[in-house]
Amino acid sequence: EYRVPLPDGRTRHLAARCRMLADAADRPVRLVGAAHDVTADRESGDRVRAVLESLAIGYLAMDADWRITYVNAQAERITGRLRDELVGGTLWEEFPATVGTVFEERYRHAADSGEAVTFEAHYPEPLDIWVEVRAMPENDGVALYFLDVTDRRRMQEAAEQAARRSALLAAVTEQLTGTMDAERAVAYLAQLVVPALADWCVVTLVDDEGPAGGRRGLRDVGWAHADEAMRTTLDAYAE
Repeated sequence: EYRVPLPDGRTRHLAARCRMLADAADRPVRLVGAAHDVTADRESGDRVRAVLESLAIGYLAMDADWRITYVNAQAERITGRLRDELVGGTLWEEFPATVGTVFEERYRHAADSGEAVTFEAHYPEPLDIWVEVRAMPENDGVALYFLDVTDRRRMQEAAEQAARRSALLAAVTEQLTGTMDAERAVAYLAQLVVPALADWCVVTLVDDEGPAGGRRGLRDVGWAHADEAMRTTLDAYAE
């Protein structure tokens, strides 16, 4: 492909294909070919590229052999890789952490089914990020539209953790105020805080009064373990 500047200042884009013809002695004697104007296609492609570069999400396109054909600026930022490094390589070679994971499963499903697939997953080191991905069949291959949602995921996890702690506090409050038997209520705390706060727990009471001149007494009144197989061991430990 090449450009032709016109006298009026415009530029046309041409695409040419040719073949050299040789004589019996294999000497070139004629060049036969054809050229056609691809300005409209070129301008359309430029508009598409401009749109892809303006996207606030990553875009990575692949052909039928999973060879990367296009990477936009946002994809470079998210992956930490330059497009010159990625274009021409296969997805599995350039991003080996996708092999055998939910990423490969969903990408191949999109290619085989011809349907778009949207999912959210964690991409391990060296990126160590959560991404929301939409894999779409496109031009006989698959195109990926993806967004770094690590901050959103962390906020969501923090909110869920706060909700769990609020629920735990409510359960503890209800337990402590729901019975007149204070020791029984405190003993049940072990069942409430496992596994929300710990894998296992022993609740120990400190007696208000001890022997004259001595230390106050300690009594284990309840215990719990998140692992059913370890509860017998915990019973022995507590006793």
